[in-house]
Amino acid sequence: MKIVLGTDLSEEALGAAKWAFGLAGSLRAQKRPYELTLMHVTMGPKWGASVQATFEDPDNQFRLEKMIKDWLEPHVDASLDYTIIYAEGNPVKELRDWSKAHHADWLVVGMTGHGAFARMMVGSTAHRLAQRPPCKMAVIHPEHALLNKSARFLVGIDFLDSSLEALATAAEHARVLDASLHIVHVVNAIRAVALPNGLIGYSGGPTEMVELEAGARRDLAELVEANAELLQGVPHTHEVLSGHPTRALIDHAKEQDFDAICLGTVGRSVLDDFMLGSVASGVLRHMPTTILLSPPPKNSAQQR
Repeated sequence: MKIVLGTDLSEEALGAAKWAFGLAGSLRAQKRPYELTLMHVTMGPKWGASVQATFEDPDNQFRLEKMIKDWLEPHVDASLDYTIIYAEGNPVKELRDWSKAHHADWLVVGMTGHGAFARMMVGSTAHRLAQRPPCKMAVIHPEHALLNKSARFLVGIDFLDSSLEALATAAEHARVLDASLHIVHVVNAIRAVALPNGLIGYSGGPTEMVELEAGARRDLAELVEANAELLQGVPHTHEVLSGHPTRALIDHAKEQDFDAICLGTVGRSVLDDFMLGSVASGVLRHMPTTILLSPPPKNSAQQR
């Protein structure tokens, strides 16, 4: 498994480092292969010479590597093998391009940050990467950075290819950590709509909601049963919630104190995402816990 850790040496990036090293440690304990790469991206100066020459100077490279290790190693298992690489430029482009070129399995970043990774939570690096992630992506909440064997993952399912990929990712991750899954589907609740005559109507009624929820419970149970082999050995439960999907997932994650939310992302552009709405983007902006994002599988209709 190839893991890329993006860092700017901030406190928030340290949470991402703990998560990435924790995953690598779990893989090593199971004698599974891993490659862990720490990528430090520096924004180039607006004026003047490039900082690339600084990276290429052996003395400067030694000092920078020591600074990174001093920041990192008191907080992680330093016996794990890892590689440090440096890049100059736009963090989104550099992380995406490197992850694609090296066929990374996971790209791990912090929820917020300073410097090159500033304002991840509200639409900068993390949010832009999440629009079309180059691989599976983990955005780490600092209070949910440590992986343990009692971890509980909330998996959001909308029956599209990307959410089924999220289920596969969650199951794989839970198996590595001996964690458990709670699989949910959210049925949109009755909501008010404006009528042409100026009055307020409602999109459906109580009877319709009962029917929708019953159908959703049936579909979700069938999906879980159809994926029995995938979920074999992984403790799991499933439930249908009602409400706005983004709000329902956020509230449920907070109330039940889940360690991560696993979601699929359809990989739309920023404009498309704003126009059509995206549960993954909404949850990412509010960030109640660590978020694990899975792009749709290759050749899926969602990527066309």
